[in-house]
Amino acid sequence: MPAPYSIDFRQKVIDALEMGAKQISVAEQFDVSNSFISKLWHQYQKTNSLKPKKMGGHVKPKVNTEGEKHIEVWIENDPSLTVNELCEKYDNTFNISISESSMSRVLKRIGMSYKKKHFQIPKNI
Repeated sequence: MPAPYSIDFRQKVIDALEMGAKQISVAEQFDVSNSFISKLWHQYQKTNSLKPKKMGGHVKPKVNTEGEKHIEVWIENDPSLTVNELCEKYDNTFNISISESSMSRVLKRIGMSYKKKHFQIPKNI
């Protein structure tokens, strides 16, 4: 993942803009995109800060601990449920649609592995 430009580099860009250079020529001079120059300039004018904004973020899972407990009970009651059937059951119960890959991640998170014919509950539980 690329890192943000350093504060020192950002200061050089702002200094060039404050000396009256056009944004497009500063972008060419420093070999960066014009959109970076524009966004940095607007950020600097608004906040007087050159600090990079936070990158990325965490996406909250759709299935919470209550949902995990329901899934465990469903599997204990009917080990032959498929991942697709679990998704449908979850949607019907919580009115939240999730994909098969999301359900697979939930199963992995709660320590259950899906095999071809049935679910297996780990022996250490």
